[in-house]
Amino acid sequence: MGPTTDLTYCARCHQQGVGCCTLLPGTEALLFGLTRAECECISAATGRPVEAFTVEDTPPPGFREMLLAIHPAFAGTLPQGRRVHLRVQAGHCCFLAESGCSLPVEARPYYCRLYPTWFDADDRPMLPRSGTCLAQQGALTLFEVMRRLGETEPNLRALFQRWLSAARANGADRG
Repeated sequence: MGPTTDLTYCARCHQQGVGCCTLLPGTEALLFGLTRAECECISAATGRPVEAFTVEDTPPPGFREMLLAIHPAFAGTLPQGRRVHLRVQAGHCCFLAESGCSLPVEARPYYCRLYPTWFDADDRPMLPRSGTCLAQQGALTLFEVMRRLGETEPNLRALFQRWLSAARANGADRG
């Protein structure tokens, strides 16, 4: 979710138990990796050590290839084939509260802030389809989803550029 996201869609999703922070059974292994910068930001915002809210593991076979097909910069979130991701408790992100994410918007991982949008390797905005995202239901275009969430393409593009920088630095630091 971006800085200006209309939380009504997101909060309603989570209240219904189908939000993006709720994992469907069997999808726990498909969590996106965090960069060192994201972990440090969350730690600073929560006062908790990184190890208290993350897990380091090796993603399942084919996961890296799937991510790289979306965008090659995802390699930076999997240095040396390892990934650091948010902890999951009872099928939910460890920061999910009744009203949605308990993290301040600025401390949320980039992927979370960009969801449900993303950018492809050619820097074009895209909308990976979700059967559970309320903002996508009935929307005919990516731009309609953005409008519903109070987002703009320039804002999302700037946020994505920050993710690219963090992912590249993460891969170089750990790589």
